[in-house]
Amino acid sequence: MSARRVDRADVRSVRRRRLLLATVVLLTVGAAGWAVWFSSYVSVHRIRVDGGTPALATQVQRAGAGALGRPLVRVDTGAVRRSVAALGEVEQVEVSRSFPSTLVVHVTPRTPVLLARTPDGALHLIDSHGTPYGTVARPDGSRLPIVPVPDVRNPASKPGLNALVAVMDALGADLRPQVSGVAADRSGWVTFTLSGLQVRWGDADDGALKARALRTMLPTAATEKARVLDISSPERPVLS
Repeated sequence: MSARRVDRADVRSVRRRRLLLATVVLLTVGAAGWAVWFSSYVSVHRIRVDGGTPALATQVQRAGAGALGRPLVRVDTGAVRRSVAALGEVEQVEVSRSFPSTLVVHVTPRTPVLLARTPDGALHLIDSHGTPYGTVARPDGSRLPIVPVPDVRNPASKPGLNALVAVMDALGADLRPQVSGVAADRSGWVTFTLSGLQVRWGDADDGALKARALRTMLPTAATEKARVLDISSPERPVLS
């Protein structure tokens, strides 16, 4: 009988230890969960911006300021991403968490390739996708080609803008600063002046071939003092 009582006591002791251990585990998990979801230690104290200029970083931080003070795991990163994406200068954005208290926003800024001048005199920045995303008071030292456009928001202007962007991309960084008098009609037919030579580029097709033909013909155009170079058919460039 004495041995049975000892065994039962041992069993009860084991049960108590297991119950105590389970209680400790639950309390630990609960405390950790509380710390993650509610503690100010893991709340958002800082928004770190990767990419872009300091001025753009300031705009991004303002756009995501609603997340400050919230527990990091409870921040709606999708909402932050949408707020930042609404900024005109941002082309792409990714949002992630860096524990214990930092929200990381990586942005890819838009790159302007030309300026569109509307009838009211405003200069609109146009990115590499033909998208208008902001205005500047004056060209300053950007050396971006300036193009007259009736209305940058009108869908009818989109083919012309896309054609112009394709042409600027084909010309390359060395020739772009020499371009002036750029124009495109609604069908996307492009003309411009390059160092005094009027270039009839044509549509946006065969950009690489046209750029090669242009570079090939420039010395001849200078020698012959030509005024016009038509490379709308790049296999048969015409000087006049």
